[in-house]
Amino acid sequence: MLECLHWKGRLIAKLDRPSPNISINSEKRSIPPKQTLSAYFGDNERVDTPVFEGSIMTAGTTLEGPAIIEEPTTTLVVYPNMSVTVSSTGNYILETSGKNQNKSRTQKSCTASVDMAIMSNRIDAILREMQSVVMRTARSAVIGQSRDFSCSIVTANNELLATAEGIPAHIFGSHLQTAAIKRDHPDFQEGDAFLHNDPYDGNSHAADWSIMVPVFIEGTHFFTVTVKGHQADCGDSIPTTYTPKARDVYEEGALIFPCVRIQRNNRDNQDIIRMCEKRIRVPDQWYGDYLAAIGSARIGERGCKAFAEKYGVEKHNKWHFTTGPRKHIYELARMHYFAAQDTGDGGPNDFLHTENLVLVDKEKRLRGFYDGTNYDQIDQLKEDIAQLKEEYE
Repeated sequence: MLECLHWKGRLIAKLDRPSPNISINSEKRSIPPKQTLSAYFGDNERVDTPVFEGSIMTAGTTLEGPAIIEEPTTTLVVYPNMSVTVSSTGNYILETSGKNQNKSRTQKSCTASVDMAIMSNRIDAILREMQSVVMRTARSAVIGQSRDFSCSIVTANNELLATAEGIPAHIFGSHLQTAAIKRDHPDFQEGDAFLHNDPYDGNSHAADWSIMVPVFIEGTHFFTVTVKGHQADCGDSIPTTYTPKARDVYEEGALIFPCVRIQRNNRDNQDIIRMCEKRIRVPDQWYGDYLAAIGSARIGERGCKAFAEKYGVEKHNKWHFTTGPRKHIYELARMHYFAAQDTGDGGPNDFLHTENLVLVDKEKRLRGFYDGTNYDQIDQLKEDIAQLKEEYE
């Protein structure tokens, strides 16, 4: 006996199909809006925007942006300097308006947003590549399979710039560890790499080892890439990376490296390598994980350099940095130049963030106050800077 569990049939039929013609050469017509709303298109000012019902728009209807078209299941937004026409098949055809060839502030804002998104994704791509290198080349299961590692990029001012998916406890201390480079190695240079696992200096615990590589662009330190991974063994007094009965770090017995230079001119410090191989119970695994981490960091260094080359990081012409004690900077911003209206003490938990720009002359006098998100005010700032430079010539 044969039992049929599944069967499938196919039905083929010829149906009438609408013409693919999307011609918009019909007689153009317009319709009145049902209401007008105040809409925001990326500028600092709202724009009165008419709202139309899509159900009454027939073939040939043309609207100039800004406009909003409401359909039963969707809403179509027509930006300024764009137009929309209903085709003979009822499709909306969006076109860039040729009325104004100059970019509006909205278009500039959109372009800036797109550029920012592209750069942000480029940074993320660098981190994903770093992450992939570690996963593919690490020898220990705790890193290669359990993925107990993290990658991040920190600015030269020791502020976390970006991070890949990883362990939060690893990432939050990245800026604290990178700060130790300048403090302990004021002569650091391109080609250096540092090993840091001191739990009393920004690290999570002794088994998490960080490889940090400073990134120099045209001789100036701009970034530091970090790769932190949990080691299969770190030289503890017992074969584990956690010693719950230890009363202090000395009794734990782990190897501690307080931001030591493990590479100079891209060459390993063999004294440190031999020390690790002698104290760690699985030296081959450790060395493989070390190579994975240092390789990932060098990949990140290369990516940051390519990023800077592509987007024009020019230390003499484009980016200028100044800094000082945090408390003093915050006091200047709030009390003297009025760049921010909030209050704070300039302490470790204080945070000052403002879109305002302040122009100060050599005598520390306030010469201008500008909204950094307003293109007109930025253009005015450029003119004022040029005029101020002429005064000092």
